[in-house]
Parts: sequence; C-alpha cells; structure tokens
Amino acid sequence: MKFIKKFKSTLIATGIIAIALIIGFYSQNPINTTIAEPTPTPVTQTPVVEILEEEKPIEITAEPAKTPSAPLETKEPQGETLSCTLLVRCDTVLNNIENLAPEKVPLVPENGVILPETEIEFSDGDTVFDILKNELKNRGIHLEFNQVSVYDSAYIEGIGNLYEFDCGDLSGWIYRVNGKVPSMGCSLYKLQNGDKIEFLYTCNMGRDL
Repeated sequence: MKFIKKFKSTLIATGIIAIALIIGFYSQNPINTTIAEPTPTPVTQTPVVEILEEEKPIEITAEPAKTPSAPLETKEPQGETLSCTLLVRCDTVLNNIENLAPEKVPLVPENGVILPETEIEFSDGDTVFDILKNELKNRGIHLEFNQVSVYDSAYIEGIGNLYEFDCGDLSGWIYRVNGKVPSMGCSLYKLQNGDKIEFLYTCNMGRDL
C-alpha cells in the first residue's frame, strides 16, 4: 500500500513538473493563433493612355490704342450757280411794217432784236419777270407793265416803246420758256437752271412766231 501511495505521489509530482515545463515553454514561445488572410494576387491592368487633342493656343492681340483724329473741317456747300438766257425781239413787225404807226417805225431795230440772247445769273426763286425787269433796267431799255390782280401777275404792255396794238389789233408781247408758251403770267413762272427765255412781239396772237 505504501508503495502504491508513493507511486501516486511520484506520478502526481512528475505530472505537475511536466505541466510546469509545458507552461514555461509556451510562455517563452506563444502560439500565434491568428489566421493570416491570404495575400490578394494583384490584378495587372492595362494602362489606359488618353490621347488629348492638342489645343491650339488662342492668340489675343491687343488693338493699338486709337489716337483720336482731328475733326474734319466741314466746308459750307457752295450753291450752284444758276443761269438762264434772255432774248427780246420784234422782227415780226418788219413783215407788217405797213400796220405800224409812222412815228413808231424808227423804234424798230433793223434786225428786229431789242436785246440779243444774253446769259444771266439768277437766284433760286427768281421769276421770268424778275429777270426781264432787272436786265432791261440795267441796260436802260424801256419797259412798261401792269399788275393784273385777276391773274396775280404782271402783264407786259410795252418794251422798247413798242406796245400792244401798235401793229394791229392782234399785236402784243408774249413770252416763251424753252420754246413753249407757259399757261401762267411771267411773274408766276419760277426759273430753273438753264432756262431759255424769249419775249417776242407778235402781230397775230403768236401765229406768226
């Protein structure tokens, strides 16, 4: 019995010593119980090369500062020189001299022209009568007229002392502009540049002109 008790004591002591040794061993070399995660295999990706279109540089050119120019001198427009021609003649009397009073015969020029065709400058708005009156006055040629209120125009009675009815009942003065007899009195007809004015003595109401 003693032997058995001694054996148990020895066995227990041996077991305790073994356990102590095991504990001491593992305390010096602890067991790593961490399960390492598998290292992921790197995926090789083909690099994407992005080709960018080359941008053209935008050139900004600064405009040079403009030097203010001197204001242009404005010239007053010169008015156009207006002119016309004036002719006064009584040559029809030469063909009807028998109808003219004897005292009037010396008043008729040999060629029948009282005023040869003359170029005259005038102002805008002037009338045929204005030209006739001013030119005959400047030349000292007789002129007699009457202002007719009914027609609001001047009526020419005599030029160069040759009057209406001096060479017949149908005789007198008429005027033409550019070859035509206007339908208005001479003081109402406003001139245009280049007009050709004629004062003519007629012995037959213009039919002999």
